[in-house]
Amino acid sequence: MKCVYTIPPDRRFIDALAEGLWQKSGSDPLKLADSLVLLPTRRACRQLRAAFLRLIEAKATLLPRMKPIGEIDDEELYFSFNETSLLDIPFAITPLRRQLLLTQLIKKKENNIPLDQAAHLAAALAKLLDQVQIEHCDFANLEKLVPDNLAEHWQQILKFLEILVAEWPTILAEEGCLDPADRRNRILEAQAEVWRTKPPNYPIIAAGSTGSMPATSTLLDVIAVIPGCAVILPGLDQELDEEAWQKIKETHPQYGMKQMLEKFKMQRADVKLWPVCEGKKISRRVRLLQEAMRPAEVTEAWRNLSPKDFPNAALSGLTRLELDHPQEEAQIIALLLRSALEVPGKTAALVTPDRLLAERVIVSLARWGIEANDTGGTSLATEPVGAFLLDILNAASPDATPIDHLSLLKHPLAACNLAPVECRARAREVEISLWRMQQVDHAKKTEISDWFDQIKFQLQPLTATWHKELPLCERLTAHIEIASEMATTDKETGAERLWTNEAGEAAALWLNDWQSAAHDFPLVRGEEYVRLFTGLMRLVTVRPNYGQHDRISILGPLEARLIQADLMVLGGLNEGVWPPEAEIDPWMSRPMKVKFGLPLPERRVGLSAHDFVQLASAPEAVLTRSKRSDNAPTVASRFLLQLETVLQALGYHDSKNDALAPQEPWQKWGRQVDQPQKIVPCSRPSPCPPISARPRQLSVTEIGVWRRNPYAIYAKHILHLHKLDAIEAVLSAADRGLIIHEALEMFLKSFPGELPADALQKLIKIGQSIFAAYKDWPQVDAFWWPRFKRVAAWFIEQERERRSAGITVLNTEASGHMDFKDGVFTLKGRADRIDKLADGSLAIIDYKTGVPPRAKEVLQGHEPQLPLLALIASKGGFKNIAPHQVTELAYWQLNGGALVARQQAITKDIPRLVLAAQTGLLELITAFAEATTPYEVMPKPQMRPRFDDYMHLARVAEWSSAGEAHD
Repeated sequence: MKCVYTIPPDRRFIDALAEGLWQKSGSDPLKLADSLVLLPTRRACRQLRAAFLRLIEAKATLLPRMKPIGEIDDEELYFSFNETSLLDIPFAITPLRRQLLLTQLIKKKENNIPLDQAAHLAAALAKLLDQVQIEHCDFANLEKLVPDNLAEHWQQILKFLEILVAEWPTILAEEGCLDPADRRNRILEAQAEVWRTKPPNYPIIAAGSTGSMPATSTLLDVIAVIPGCAVILPGLDQELDEEAWQKIKETHPQYGMKQMLEKFKMQRADVKLWPVCEGKKISRRVRLLQEAMRPAEVTEAWRNLSPKDFPNAALSGLTRLELDHPQEEAQIIALLLRSALEVPGKTAALVTPDRLLAERVIVSLARWGIEANDTGGTSLATEPVGAFLLDILNAASPDATPIDHLSLLKHPLAACNLAPVECRARAREVEISLWRMQQVDHAKKTEISDWFDQIKFQLQPLTATWHKELPLCERLTAHIEIASEMATTDKETGAERLWTNEAGEAAALWLNDWQSAAHDFPLVRGEEYVRLFTGLMRLVTVRPNYGQHDRISILGPLEARLIQADLMVLGGLNEGVWPPEAEIDPWMSRPMKVKFGLPLPERRVGLSAHDFVQLASAPEAVLTRSKRSDNAPTVASRFLLQLETVLQALGYHDSKNDALAPQEPWQKWGRQVDQPQKIVPCSRPSPCPPISARPRQLSVTEIGVWRRNPYAIYAKHILHLHKLDAIEAVLSAADRGLIIHEALEMFLKSFPGELPADALQKLIKIGQSIFAAYKDWPQVDAFWWPRFKRVAAWFIEQERERRSAGITVLNTEASGHMDFKDGVFTLKGRADRIDKLADGSLAIIDYKTGVPPRAKEVLQGHEPQLPLLALIASKGGFKNIAPHQVTELAYWQLNGGALVARQQAITKDIPRLVLAAQTGLLELITAFAEATTPYEVMPKPQMRPRFDDYMHLARVAEWSSAGEAHD
């Protein structure tokens, strides 16, 4: 008789296992040590060890040996088997070495495939090799997989697989290794043979495995017949009717155990309850969940369900939350986990296959200082050391952008033989002086440029050979050496800073593994190396060793098997997540897998269903999902829909009543977490700097800003905050204005008197010389140049009219100034153009390639630029221009589009405008000479300036009554 037990889903599997083993030992603290317990994972072994400590209350006891059934290492092999024949089993090839070797094979057969894509296909091929070996299939049957009428694509893949299969065994033999799955099969089979021929004289308990792998199932079959040994199944459904049991398929949670019992030649009735579970009825919750998993062919039985079979008590402790979006789901899960900590000793766990949801929950918990025990870990690529290694590659590329260099130099690990803080300060200096084009002292700029050249020189071992084909190991070595150099500070070596803590150690081990695995890899170029390095790094997982919470866990379904916390939250219950979406195998179609004997992807659905039933059977379980993801509606998991259908059949659930609705308003609480009790807007900024700090000179264009928004003057001239040009900025309308201004200025200076007959051609030629500097900008040639030619034609026409009327150009880009209050304040100005009219008076013209101020704004004094320039001109403030009355103020709008150009001239009431501008300026000077006068933000909102670089700094949207954002 085979000794097979089961532990129901509503019992804590690990705790029940520990309790049963303790009872079997007669509570003898020495007898437990005679046993060997085989569990599915290392985590389950750690949990069983903790369960024993709780059970025996930390008394001195020798615990049984605990081993993962599928991860027997070499020490275990020598210790347990003691058979010389087993010593001949070669080691398993490392995953990275296998992937690189398979990548070489794929590139050898199809060289046009990009290296990173070949590596991706190699990973899929390695997975296929494992599946084939796990299921004991034979590649000799490949030729039977693809009939002649199947798509040519699969015919080609079949030929490709046949070539690889013919070569891969030879490669493995040369390596002296086996595939990991093959080696595990051999060890398990050898172990099974040893125990079959020489049964051990100590108890072996294999618990928690469903025997999904044939080699494991064979070993379990052997263990089950050894006297004193036992196999313990997790949650075998012994109450499902026989008709339904026979209809079970791959998607059912009991499928794996059904197959194993058939292999054992056992009936469900032959399986006994684990002794500590005897005499206790399976909870109605478990029966309800198992009923919800009934095979589709026999679901007509749901019509006969009665509330007597499943009273309301079956739903006690089981709730469901359907949230609007993933962030809300994460927020509420975090609240649920946090609430568990309010109860002394209570444990809680989130189980989800959705890593993005898990990461969101981790962030939400962090707001309360809770660092959950997350088994999923993080990708090395997202850790500081991983990002630093990638930044080096991006910066070393010949096509590196300023952003690439700044990302490297501002990284916390970058030091370049300086203190890290000094390195980042240098990086900011490089950014401002070299790429944001701010004015910096020439000597300082030279020093910064020289330092940046040294940085680029350090990257040369990669940059100089970027387009050459070099051995992979050589590129990797250069990469590591540069990383070490760049991370070296004035006190620590790069190695001391890079390869510390969990992430650094994981990176060091991975790089060492890569150097060993890539010794004979073909030559690669720099760009290929970057793509390969990036793709492989994303697969490296970093898990913290300590510092995580002992009562809050975040687990994947695999890690959560056999584990049960006081509160179980099952998150991400949407189709495609839980159960997972069926993977598309690039190497075998579904019909090919069926013919070949490989399991279909639906088996994963069955495993997910088993996990769902086991976890949802916890005394307190919360099922969550989000209704939308990535702005698209989601579909509830089939497990939820099946459960809902059963509840509807029982009359517990309809459009008005939700039997799984929580008693607490979790959704409301989740939304209130980020809602302040009261919103108190900040007050309007009104800084009052001391008189000594206030500006003593301004330009004519700033006087209007001074009137409309004094805070902008405060930010610019007192705080000395200046808008930085964007890095790698595209050309803007302002740049187009500068180009046109420069072209017109050069033309007028070249021909101040009579215009030549070919004036338009001369101006076009000048424009061509200026536009040549922008030839690499497509929009300049496509849009700006045609507009400039139209503006040039209009401009020459105006010039001929004005000069024929006796108007002469006195100066262009003329600078002037005027003192007020006996030199206490200086007004500065620059006129685009000053003309002398036929009557001897002056005209001041301002070119605008955008929209000029409206005449109404000038007449009302809101835009005093031109009147103030007229004031300076009337007082002789422009060099080499005698004081004269100004009788014309004009904006020339030079657009070049549908509206080519136009003049907006003011010729009336100019003396009044000049006097009003002067009076207004004196009032400002007098007012702000008082220490109590604040630099307010928009004293009169109706006078808001059209352009202001400091509106965000004033936080207008926070305190303005309308709450508007102002650009």
